Amino acid sequence: TVDSDEPANPKHFIHVTVMAKHEKHKASMKQILIILTLMISTGLYGQESPLIGNELGVLEAKIETFKENIVIYNQDGSVWMQFDFDYVNKLKNKDSYTIDDIKKLYNWENDFNPYAFNIDYSLLMFICTGTEGDRYKVIVNKETELEKYINKENIWILRNWQDHILNSVASIDFDKNTNSIRNKPTLESEIIEFGENIDPVIEPIEMKGDWLKIKYWDNDIEKTGWIEWKTDNQIIVTLFYLI
Repeated sequence: TVDSDEPANPKHFIHVTVMAKHEKHKASMKQILIILTLMISTGLYGQESPLIGNELGVLEAKIETFKENIVIYNQDGSVWMQFDFDYVNKLKNKDSYTIDDIKKLYNWENDFNPYAFNIDYSLLMFICTGTEGDRYKVIVNKETELEKYINKENIWILRNWQDHILNSVASIDFDKNTNSIRNKPTLESEIIEFGENIDPVIEPIEMKGDWLKIKYWDNDIEKTGWIEWKTDNQIIVTLFYLI
């Protein structure tokens, strides 16, 4: 097992779709493994005020066999970094290893710090800033905004922020003091009171402009309502990819 707080076995991969689509979840916030808070001042990948529209969207890896080869290129076409998710079968010590062992296995680049990544759960997402021919231009380090290239292949899905939130986000969170749940997607509509026994899994299900329709469970009763997911062009909700 990996000597870390995160699960180690990729065979226990949890898809980045909400598992509460047809049943209630009794999850605790400690079960959230990947938290990407998009309303903090540092922004999506280092910008103080991230604006939707400066990037094409989020480039998501569709990992199904764990043997998909992730190859990241320099602008001149030379390989900058490559790896797969089948590390358990390649490590010498399969019973006890650390994340450093995985990094050494693939000769990991220290600058590799994409938008979302969890090797144990085959989760990999980049901010895509453009395309050049048959390649995507992506941010490989969200702090320094270092850009590299990825070939357009079938394992990659490019989604704009709206489609990404509705199709790839397992659950969301939001500031309930400043972003009230409403029965319609307008500030003038009735506020829905948020109960004390809310399940932490809150599913995004529909969008209308700046408004996001959510499904949640209050005292084991399924409910829906509308919240704002962005202000102007800044995202103001927290996205959870693994639960």
